This record gives sequence, structure tokens and C-alpha cells, in this order.
Amino acid sequence: MNPTNPTKKRPAKRVTNPRISKLLQLKYRVEKRRDKYGKTNNYNRDRQLVLNWINKCKFNDISTEDMKQANEMWKRYDQ
Repeated sequence: MNPTNPTKKRPAKRVTNPRISKLLQLKYRVEKRRDKYGKTNNYNRDRQLVLNWINKCKFNDISTEDMKQANEMWKRYDQ
């Protein structure tokens, strides 16, 4: 039997920075909530804020006040 799907040649990309991985998880939570309850301005604003933090974290370090805001948002979107 020949498989119909080819095997993977290389492994999936992994995020090495733990801050970026936590921010990505927060982005996924915001998007999940946004899809469930509708695209309101609050969810869109929170998503844009998280995306800005991810970009800041990629190119340089994120500030402590931004991380405090992210922690508050994490509590708000806790499942």
C-alpha cells in the first residue's frame, strides 16, 4: 500500500522564545473568544495589542508594563 500523503521532510518550526510562545497562546485565546462571541471592537483591539507585543518581542525586548498588561489580559481570557 502506498500512502497518499507524502511524509514530512523537516520538522515544524518551534518558537524558542518563551515570551513569544505565551503571547501566541494569548492571541489564540483571543481569536477563539472572538470567533465564539462575534467580532467586537474589544476583541479586535486586544488582538492588535497582542500582535504588537509579539512584534516588539521579536525585534527587541518587551517592557515590564506591557507584560503586566498581558498578564491581566491572560486572566481575562482564561478558560
